[in-house]
Amino acid sequence: MNLSFEQTLVEVWRQALVENANFVELGKARYPVRKTPKRGLRQVDFVFDESEIRGLEQNPETMQFLSEGRYVANVVDGKVTLYVRTRKKRRRTMMQTGDKFLSVLAAVLIVLAFVLKAVIPQTYRLGLGAYFYRLDSIAFWVLLMGGLILGVIVALKIIMRGDAV
Repeated sequence: MNLSFEQTLVEVWRQALVENANFVELGKARYPVRKTPKRGLRQVDFVFDESEIRGLEQNPETMQFLSEGRYVANVVDGKVTLYVRTRKKRRRTMMQTGDKFLSVLAAVLIVLAFVLKAVIPQTYRLGLGAYFYRLDSIAFWVLLMGGLILGVIVALKIIMRGDAV
């Protein structure tokens, strides 16, 4: 009979902590129960559904379970608590961070365009206006359009992702 993931965790907890067994038996496989060198806590490495899992004693009633360096569950007094993976949230946070950067960049470009439009005409009073006239016109439109395009891209990404309020 194949045990579910939760049943397997309870079985490992029961044999390692409650029965104080030297080996945990899951089906035909036997896994040794070792003690950690520093604190003498019991731990057992086993395989479930081709995934390597480590059960680690936290205290005499609790065993934590790790897989791929992440806590996946714990068992306390025979009751299993599974930890939900939040990988999707992490990815979304990275996208939102990128959106924030693009939004700030768009705002900076637009502000810079208008600052440029306000500052360069002042150079005419100094007699330098002829040198900056063409730059004034080209730079203003490049910065303004760049900022507006980035703003539209960010807005479309947010709408397509469904985060718009």
